[in-house]
Amino acid sequence: MASNENKTICILGESGSGKSMTLRNLDPKKAMVINAERQQLPMENKGRLPSKSVSSWRDWKDFVEEKKYVDKIVKAKNKKKIKAYRKGREKANEADLTQISIYVVDSITALSEFAMKHAQALNNNDWGAYNDYEPMLVSIMEDARNMEGQFYLLGIAAPDSDDVDGKTFFQPLGQKAKRKRIERMFSLVVYVEPIYDDDDIHIDSEFIYRSNRRNSAKTPPGFMEGRVSNDIVLLEKALKKYYG
Repeated sequence: MASNENKTICILGESGSGKSMTLRNLDPKKAMVINAERQQLPMENKGRLPSKSVSSWRDWKDFVEEKKYVDKIVKAKNKKKIKAYRKGREKANEADLTQISIYVVDSITALSEFAMKHAQALNNNDWGAYNDYEPMLVSIMEDARNMEGQFYLLGIAAPDSDDVDGKTFFQPLGQKAKRKRIERMFSLVVYVEPIYDDDDIHIDSEFIYRSNRRNSAKTPPGFMEGRVSNDIVLLEKALKKYYG
């Protein structure tokens, strides 16, 4: 990849649009899910794709610390520590991060809720929680950007009542965080848009990678062409082709 900016992609869509289905063709030997939604994945490989359950802000930060440790020992080529780490993961029947190159966070919406709960606990539910919350929200993107591997951050988007065009945006808690527009922190943002048949039944989904009046997607010119199915594997191919 050309830079850390391009290895962290935000995938947004309204609830039920098909975001989780973007994982359906990922290789379970190379990819894993950081499952903050605490629900089963709606595809056939749900039992094979490694998954780490995250149910609090502390859980997320524990994962970040583990990942940074793994990045450190792998970069140093410390065979002794790598062997010990792998043995510990095998004993605990947990994913070996030394073997994983693709991480899907499902979802930044849930992580933002964990962040707010943590901030409220630190501030006894006082308004000061919002001052702690925004830096925590930003840190999610920064941590993903600074860790090794390709990160895909899924999030729920919804129409913004403050936008005159009624565009859909990621909707964090708090007006200050909303005005910041999380999408601005990413170089690449794609939307998942459902496809309906003549009876208004959801039959498929596709990626929207150009901004229009309905979303805030953004990718560089020529990154993708034509209609693209909602499949992270296709995003991986586009990334490798465009950035090398």
